[in-house]
Amino acid sequence: MTRLSDYQQICHAFQERGALPPCTLGPDPGPGFSMTLRENRLGPVTMGVTDISACRPWTGEMVSVDESDLYTVVIPLVGFHHVVQRDREVLLRPGQPTLLDATIPTRRQTSSYGPFQIMFTAVPRSALGLHTGRITDHLLATELPADDGIGSLTTFYLRNLCKQTGELSPAAAERVGRSCVELITAYVGDLLCDRPDLGDGVTDALVLRAQSFADAHLGDHDLSPAAVAASVHISVRYLHKLFADRQMTVAGWIRRRRLERCHLDLSDPVQGSWSITEIAHRWGFTDSAHFSRAFKAAYGVSPRDHRITTCTPPL
Repeated sequence: MTRLSDYQQICHAFQERGALPPCTLGPDPGPGFSMTLRENRLGPVTMGVTDISACRPWTGEMVSVDESDLYTVVIPLVGFHHVVQRDREVLLRPGQPTLLDATIPTRRQTSSYGPFQIMFTAVPRSALGLHTGRITDHLLATELPADDGIGSLTTFYLRNLCKQTGELSPAAAERVGRSCVELITAYVGDLLCDRPDLGDGVTDALVLRAQSFADAHLGDHDLSPAAVAASVHISVRYLHKLFADRQMTVAGWIRRRRLERCHLDLSDPVQGSWSITEIAHRWGFTDSAHFSRAFKAAYGVSPRDHRITTCTPPL
């Protein structure tokens, strides 16, 4: 453990490696205070653990610096952790994550006597590619969900990865770090997109991205709303809401696009050697009878009659 007299030196060395913005300590945590900082770089990500021993509650002040352009996912492992950033404050229990912005002054407090252990994962904000204003408005210094879904997956992954960081080769650390960024992006993006007050431009872009993904995977028999939602980092529930707001359903839109592709291929003389079943299967239909019924409901003729009418040259 490192004593209080070395605290500022520890923080300075830690900050030089890009893990934390400058820190000041106050009030005096007392003679029983000690602190250890451990961190590892994983490509764009810095991950580490802070161990604190204190004889009374203490406060750590973190001041803003523009060059520390980081978001930090903070998860207490032992003890409760009180965080204040801007006008928000949150008391975190062990395993409860929050998100902090290193460019915003932050106050961290232990709520009782030590020991305490806090895990952090610092990611450059540019790596997430998300709307920073919405993150600031909605997610900073709040309790982020961690009991199910992608929240549970993310916290489980980060906690277990933190135990293994020192054992990774440089190449493996780089790859794992990029995967870590993608997972945090999916987690934060899902939280943002579940909020009902997103602007029309943002939601329209999400729908277009979802439709583009589905269009590129129409032939995948496993294509589902869950797969489409995952491709744009939003929840299935929110994906259904986006489509419902536009008087559509996800499954209905996928079925219509598949039928349109089949309709086009059945009209093409070049594809005359392909059977109707083969064309239907190519575009994601697994049941020939179901395909025929859906095709006739959409176009008023059977697939066979449509092919005869469009592909047979006039006499």
